[in-house]
Amino acid sequence: MKTQGYIAITSAIVISILVLTIVLALSFSGFYGRTNIGNSYYKQISRALAESCVDSARLKIAYNPLYSPTNEIVAIGSDSCIINSVQTVPTPTPPRIIIKTEATINGAVTNLEVALHPLDLSVISWDEIPTRP
Repeated sequence: MKTQGYIAITSAIVISILVLTIVLALSFSGFYGRTNIGNSYYKQISRALAESCVDSARLKIAYNPLYSPTNEIVAIGSDSCIINSVQTVPTPTPPRIIIKTEATINGAVTNLEVALHPLDLSVISWDEIPTRP
């Protein structure tokens, strides 16, 4: 009779620990999932800001073909981005205007490098440059 009581108590303890472990695992996965969603949201905002800087640079180049800033901060609403550089590169043919921009929102960084045709400012290439840790 005594062994049946110990078996019941031991079983209850083991089952309780298993249920507690499962609940904690599910709780943490929900927490980390929420964090990942937040990170992707900030990445979208930083990408949109960096694209806005590219558009701002294109407009400034259209008004002044000799426009060549270095680390110019552009305010967009309550946020800002940086036009790192605008360079004319003669090779490969045809010549290209290379615009490099950067935007950071809550640790999410987007660096863009856009190549434009110098005559009509049409986009030749549009690349995101990986950030270095």
